[in-house]
Amino acid sequence: MDILVHLANVFLLVSFSVRSMLVLRALNMVAGGFFIAYFFSLPEPLWASIGWNILFGLVNLWRIWLAILERRPPRLSDEEQRLHQVAFSDLELRNYRKLLDVGQWENGMPPAILVGHGTMAERVWMVAEGLIEVRRDDTCARQITPGDFVGETCFLSGRPMPASVVIVEPVRFVSWPVDGLRSFMDADPGVALQLQRILGRGLVRKLQAA
Repeated sequence: MDILVHLANVFLLVSFSVRSMLVLRALNMVAGGFFIAYFFSLPEPLWASIGWNILFGLVNLWRIWLAILERRPPRLSDEEQRLHQVAFSDLELRNYRKLLDVGQWENGMPPAILVGHGTMAERVWMVAEGLIEVRRDDTCARQITPGDFVGETCFLSGRPMPASVVIVEPVRFVSWPVDGLRSFMDADPGVALQLQRILGRGLVRKLQAA
């Protein structure tokens, strides 16, 4: 029955040459199956080795299941899908789902002041529905419509708001705490670069509108 040991080692050898972690774990499970069969076929089965190989197989099976779940497309509501198309199309859907999980959906009603002039915004907002105005001396300087950010200037520059931001009609938006958004970006430099580009484009649109 030495052929079982040789087969197990062949699968182990092949697993070391593959790049995919999913395939590597699957090959390790097959190799473990051959080892179990070999240890069981001995005149006196090696139960300790059989037990350890079963344990290794269960761990690999669990990690394979988690990897499959991670590769599945995330579930998005109709509202979340529309916002992705409008503002976050640069982000891969799984990263977009993670970004949404950092923030929260909120509703705003007029005439609430979202953030006042000269204050530091503690959150960054993305308007999904409705209308918000940027006001200086009670005069509308520009309007913020769906797909625009609020508070990104403070977030990027660390400077207080240069004007007040006022809700003028019922709005629906996503907001992120500044510290939470920074931690999210620090965790993945690639995603951080994409978000910076998205925020930068928002600032360009505002400057062009002004």
